[in-house]
Amino acid sequence: MSEYQYYEFLAMDEPLTSQQMEELRHISTRARITAVSFVNEYNWSDLKADPKDLMRHYFDAHVYLASWGTMVFMLKLPAEGIKAEDLEAFAVHDCLEMEKLPEHWLLTWSFTEEEDYDFFQNIEGENWMALLAPIREELLRGDLRSLYIGWLRGVYLEDAEDTDTEPMALRGLGQLTPAQQALTDFLNLEEDLVNAAGMDVPPLRESHRDEKPLEDWLNTLSEKKMREYLRLLLCDQGAKVERTLKQTYRAWLSRSRPQEKPLSPRPLKEILKRLEEAKQIRLEAEARKKKEKANQERKKRDAFLENLAKDYSKVWDSAHKEAKKGYASAYDLACQHLLDLKEAYAREKRTGDFEKKLEAFRAEHGRRRALMERLISKKILMID
Repeated sequence: MSEYQYYEFLAMDEPLTSQQMEELRHISTRARITAVSFVNEYNWSDLKADPKDLMRHYFDAHVYLASWGTMVFMLKLPAEGIKAEDLEAFAVHDCLEMEKLPEHWLLTWSFTEEEDYDFFQNIEGENWMALLAPIREELLRGDLRSLYIGWLRGVYLEDAEDTDTEPMALRGLGQLTPAQQALTDFLNLEEDLVNAAGMDVPPLRESHRDEKPLEDWLNTLSEKKMREYLRLLLCDQGAKVERTLKQTYRAWLSRSRPQEKPLSPRPLKEILKRLEEAKQIRLEAEARKKKEKANQERKKRDAFLENLAKDYSKVWDSAHKEAKKGYASAYDLACQHLLDLKEAYAREKRTGDFEKKLEAFRAEHGRRRALMERLISKKILMID
């Protein structure tokens, strides 16, 4: 396989300035650069910059793929948007790493699937940035399941000790968002392992979107606090205001609703014990899906044959017409007509009628050897 590298960066909180775009153009003359993105592909050479530096100074998200199996997904989060202890609990060397910047956190999910070219070919061409970028907003809303996915990938690769436990007990591991599911695919995390981790895990709490709790919370805000938020909003700090308000509201909701018994982290060995069960559940689901698909296809086929039987002569005429054309694709189509006719006659228990018509077809076109060979190979004609 020839060498291939793909780099994509995305600015999410605010667009790039003209000066920043010019600086990026000096790094690469052939990259696709917009006010919010930087994309480049390499079949030789490499990016003349450190992706982490570009993230520190310009962007909020980064996706990297290499043909030798290396996958990287980076996010830059405002420092106030997520707790340090929450991030650090999930850190796994070489798979999920965190770097503290002056005003941000830089998160990196990565792994290398060495020599697995089939895996790379299966994921190449996907719009990974669009699939994965929503994880940033999920994290800023307090949804840590993407961190759990990174931790699970890392500890499974490292053959963790039986004494290891989950960094934190999270709800909703059995109901991942589309972006979180995409992350499991991006990291080539086994479906059965993901499902095992989600077994018997309580679902997410219902979202509180009704107006009364919101109104009650707004009534707790002082005029001074609201003026502070408005000032930040008018000073182009809208994203920061939105995050702060949502975090404050979620914290108030958590305090105001009845306290639930906290979940306890599970030992990793408990999750791994469920792998076989998860595999069996998946296989049974796949078998049901396969059966349902076969039933649907059978119904379509039955409807097609029932309609065909309304005018057998029309299909026989088409088969003769294609046979007379004398070239391969026409012979293939003639064979398909005959297969359809054979099955339609059989459904009506009129196989004898089909055989008589087929003998007439053979008498007329028997000198077309290529056609006859096709009919024999398809078991439409039997060798005498």
